Amino acid sequence: MTEFWVSNKNHWCDYCKVWMSDNPNARATHERGMKHQENVARKLREMRQKTAADAQEKQAVSVALKSIESRAQQQFAEDLKAAQQALGDWVKHEESGYMYNEVQRYYFDSATGMYYGGDPPAWTLTPQMPVGALFGAASSHNSAANLQASTSTAGPAASRVGITKSSAGVFRNREMDLLDRHASRWPREAVF
Repeated sequence: MTEFWVSNKNHWCDYCKVWMSDNPNARATHERGMKHQENVARKLREMRQKTAADAQEKQAVSVALKSIESRAQQQFAEDLKAAQQALGDWVKHEESGYMYNEVQRYYFDSATGMYYGGDPPAWTLTPQMPVGALFGAASSHNSAANLQASTSTAGPAASRVGITKSSAGVFRNREMDLLDRHASRWPREAVF
């Protein structure tokens, strides 16, 4: 039988980037050497410096993010305040007795739930104004969802009419709800 030549295993020193014989004596001699000890010290120093640099960078990023977040919060508060001012406030009009929104130029009758205003002025349940400016929506101006909804005008017909889906799956609008509320006052059956 023929014998195959088997090479001796070598050991790679990561610090010095060299190959050496893989036996305890060669390793011990190499690790005691001045060059190897300098390379180990240099590697440890680089690791400490990298850790310190990473910590400084992390702190700088944290400070920058806090600064950005605080500026964003300030800008959001300013935008929210501007949006609320653009919607206007409902105040009691002494002469008419109705609630009046000076910015939107609409009156609101709380007894019927109807609005008076527009061009030409008329009574309606669905005024042409932003959704957030409607009477009763003013108390919920602070939510972000209402801010987005209130800054856009009621464009599609469904949102102008106020169509919603009831629990039974039937689409209803505000006029139907108003009729249902007052239907309890009407007699259910004709009396002969």
